[in-house]
Amino acid sequence: MKILSILLVLGFTFVEAQRSNMNFNGITSIGSDSLVDVFPLAVGNQWIYSFSTTFYQESFPDYISKGTDTIQIIDKIIVTDTIKWLMHSTISMDTIELVEIQKGQHQLFISKNINSIVTTIFPFYPYVDTMVFRYDRVDTLGVRKYHSRNLFGKGFFYYTFKQGVGLLSVNFNDGCTCMDGFYGGRSLLGQSLTTVTNRQAQLRNYRLNQNYPNPFNPSTTISFSLSSRSFVSLKVFDLIGREVATMVSEEMQAGNYTRQWNASDLPSGIYFYRLQSGSFTETKKLILLK
Repeated sequence: MKILSILLVLGFTFVEAQRSNMNFNGITSIGSDSLVDVFPLAVGNQWIYSFSTTFYQESFPDYISKGTDTIQIIDKIIVTDTIKWLMHSTISMDTIELVEIQKGQHQLFISKNINSIVTTIFPFYPYVDTMVFRYDRVDTLGVRKYHSRNLFGKGFFYYTFKQGVGLLSVNFNDGCTCMDGFYGGRSLLGQSLTTVTNRQAQLRNYRLNQNYPNPFNPSTTISFSLSSRSFVSLKVFDLIGREVATMVSEEMQAGNYTRQWNASDLPSGIYFYRLQSGSFTETKKLILLK
């Protein structure tokens, strides 16, 4: 009887150990102290994305929807253990409701039908086999990746998040091997976050200024400031997110810098320039008017 009791205790202890270290969502969860905020949410936060969705018929492209969209959090509504983040889209002029369930790792999903995948920058849905969370574990680069599938059979999603930044990219397809369907993706061009974490506080002396003149033809000046020595990238993208120029790609000391960009070989239109230095990333818009 005593031996049986010992075995039962050992068995219970083993089960509890397995439960506390169970593999959940592809990551071994060992407690909330190991989780980080991979999607910072606060009223005023905004992100700029390029997007593209291709529709095909009989295996051939039929229509492509592409451009850029700015998503900004405009309100926060708390209901018991749930937060509803109201997000405004400049392209659809629509309000996206991002729901955060404040349990465990804080599940995130939008309150839209799966058919809205074509127009939604954040295609997070509640009925998937791998849920998207606000708080989760990341790799050594601060990155978290999700691969999920809609349980109703419509859509495969591949997300990439970065700690303190948010959604970096998402690629998706309709999950169908038929002749007609769609596929697409979104890619982060820049963000402006109102919340100040410890990491962001260290980056306050980094700055990307608005180009001058703006609009311009064909040259404009871009200035920026660095608070520490780091590898710096300053690139220009067109309206659909294609890189059209690399202005800086080198190691630089802390200080203030200016660069000129000549766009004489490009057509008139809206462009975006993005500065990356360590964990700092910022994007601004410029207008070429010939």
